[in-house]
Amino acid sequence: MKKQINVGDVYRTNPDSLIPGGSVVETHSVEGLVLVYDKIKKPNAYISKITKDGSIQRVFVDGELRWEKATGFKETVEKKIEKIEEDDLPF
Repeated sequence: MKKQINVGDVYRTNPDSLIPGGSVVETHSVEGLVLVYDKIKKPNAYISKITKDGSIQRVFVDGELRWEKATGFKETVEKKIEKIEEDDLPF
C-alpha cells in the first residue's frame, strides 16, 4: 500500500526550496512510500542526488516519469535513441 507524504518546508535543506515556483518532484520507493517535494528549482540535480538512495525506484517531475531505477534518466535514454537513429540514416 502506498503512503504519500508532502515534505514540509521545515525539512528542506536547500534555501531555494523555500522560494515559490519551480517543479514538483515525487519519489517512489521500494517500500511504497511516495515523497512529494514542491518548489524544486533544479529537478535534474535533485534527481541525481536523491537516486543515490538505493530504495528509490521512480522519480516523477510535474507528473512525468523522469527517472526509473532500471533505466536512469528518461531523457538521456531518449537522446541516445535519437542519436542511434540519426547515425543509421544513409545521408
